[in-house]
Amino acid sequence: MSNQQGMANQHGVGGPSIKYPITGAWWGDPDAEPVPEPRPDAEGKVRRQAFSVTLSWPDAWQLTRDVLLADSRAIEAGHKIGDTDESNWLNYGVTYLSQFVGAVSLGCGMLTDVGTRLRGAIDADQPVLVPDWLAERGAGVAPKQMPAVIVDFLAQRLVAEQESDPTIAARAYGMLVLRAALRDDKSEFADLVNPQAEPEWLVPGVQDACIAVAVMAAGVAWGEEQKPSAVVAETGYVFPGERVAALLRAVKV
Repeated sequence: MSNQQGMANQHGVGGPSIKYPITGAWWGDPDAEPVPEPRPDAEGKVRRQAFSVTLSWPDAWQLTRDVLLADSRAIEAGHKIGDTDESNWLNYGVTYLSQFVGAVSLGCGMLTDVGTRLRGAIDADQPVLVPDWLAERGAGVAPKQMPAVIVDFLAQRLVAEQESDPTIAARAYGMLVLRAALRDDKSEFADLVNPQAEPEWLVPGVQDACIAVAVMAAGVAWGEEQKPSAVVAETGYVFPGERVAALLRAVKV
């Protein structure tokens, strides 16, 4: 079992925390100046290198959202996900830090929107979809607390499923990261985001967790079932990347 899978098991069942140091060089500097395009070299040529571009947090969210929206629409239309300029730029052009902040911001934003929709429906006395598991777990819970209930359910389910399907271990780990960020749980976040979880493994896991959130959110707090792409399309920049960067800054060496 990998370090990441072991950590996912511990967080899923409330086991003891394991702390790892973080040097800052692993993710990069969350206070680095955004560089949307590579700077020309001394000869005036632009040399694009992989994972070299730092985006502003809103731009990182927007790029992540655009790629997920295009991918979800392709899947819903029965097509394979194809390489696009946007997806190649996201996955190979920008830094892991930008990829990570964009994905966490998007995933937590979709979760936050569930609570907002529920609150709006209650205020307007409108019926909305609420699955049985959420009605049971969320009984007596205020709408603004529903995102925390939902992400906890998704994290526990994925952690349990990865026992029999190791291929989803990264997605389970990514959902735990979303849970820690949504809760603003600096201790759990620091346990999860550390040099033991390589960005090549962790970042795609968080991106996959965003897909799982979109699929779930398509059936919660709407008047009727939606497509996951509609969830992505309706999501705004409601969980700023600066909140994610603040969690990264709080990780102690």
